[in-house]
Amino acid sequence: MSTDSKLSVFDLVPFNEAASQLQISEKALLKAAAANELGLFYPAKQLQSFVLQLSEYSNHYDERGEVFVQNGDWFPLFDYNRDQNPIQKELTVKQGEVLRLDTECITSLLVNDKFNKLDLLNAQLAKNQSLLDGMNTNYNGGSLKWIFDPALDEHLNIDDVFILESDIKVRALKPNSDQRQSTSKPSNTALKVIGLLMHHLAKSHKYASGSSPNKSQIKELLIDLAVELDINQYGLSKVDERLLTDALSYLDSQKN
Repeated sequence: MSTDSKLSVFDLVPFNEAASQLQISEKALLKAAAANELGLFYPAKQLQSFVLQLSEYSNHYDERGEVFVQNGDWFPLFDYNRDQNPIQKELTVKQGEVLRLDTECITSLLVNDKFNKLDLLNAQLAKNQSLLDGMNTNYNGGSLKWIFDPALDEHLNIDDVFILESDIKVRALKPNSDQRQSTSKPSNTALKVIGLLMHHLAKSHKYASGSSPNKSQIKELLIDLAVELDINQYGLSKVDERLLTDALSYLDSQKN
């Protein structure tokens, strides 16, 4: 099995926890994985053994030797030195063994919210040519492939997926546009709190403009408070009044 043998479950963080730490949506994080910006992993939950059967891909031919099924099919490859039994090998996946998701599995997660465990295992086999040692991969003009028993088919979802803790740290230091948008956009609850505080300040004529809060005066108050409390003023002096406007607009929409 071609696994990330140097990795252990202790190097991994659950996908939803990683998204929460990075303050980014799960969809955005999946898109980053699909763009090969980070890896996704599945740690095996239990010890499992799989029987693999070596099969040959070939077209079907008629009596004249002409192809009559263009797409072909996979047929068991027999060992003629052993009473014509199909060539088989046993594959064992240990508990906690870390398997890396390939592009197909990640795409399926993005589109269908799930991926196939057999696709995941086949992706590992495709990277492990040692299982074909001593065999001609162009056997009789065809191609060889290890086939799993389809009865082993199982669907996995985002709860089964993990991310490297080191990848989280790297992305936290170098946020992308999705992260900046996620962290800079206030929640509706935050807008409601800001709006209510603005109306409370507007009870003083200094922070009122007619019957509404005076956004310019409130912005100046924020800067003065930052100086008084020795808080970094970055973003305050340059902040436009859109946030305050959004807060008041959202508060209006919440009236009973």
